[in-house]
Amino acid sequence: MGLSQLAVTVRIVPSDTTLEQAARQMMSESIGSLLIREDADGPVRGIVTDRDIVKQIAAGLDPKTATLEPFVGVLVHTAPEGASAGEITRTMRQHGVRRIPLVNDEGDVTGLVSLDDVLLELGQQLFDLSRAIHAEFHHEAPAPDPDE
Repeated sequence: MGLSQLAVTVRIVPSDTTLEQAARQMMSESIGSLLIREDADGPVRGIVTDRDIVKQIAAGLDPKTATLEPFVGVLVHTAPEGASAGEITRTMRQHGVRRIPLVNDEGDVTGLVSLDDVLLELGQQLFDLSRAIHAEFHHEAPAPDPDE
């Protein structure tokens, strides 16, 4: 299974969404981030995570009135749909992010890969390698007995 199959469906909200609305949506959908647009059909202009919302509330903002507007204009680093785990990991490391939206050739966001998704994919690859090694041991001919 590749990363594009692990990528979760992206949730995109308008910038006038309140912190409370964003938090409720994340809770109800068990997701950790939302992409942000300034208008319904516009390009993605930002990303907000559950951690970002907690920081805003801890800083004293009212979650019922404060919106996601401060997160608009934050550069959203993306990767092509077919990017490998290594490519996505390098992008995450270079930019200090844990989530990377995947984009198609037209630049439309088609999925979102998290650090957890990359770890799951790499773990599956390691498991498959260990099973291949295990299978090889069972298919090897026994060594001849030197006493025979």
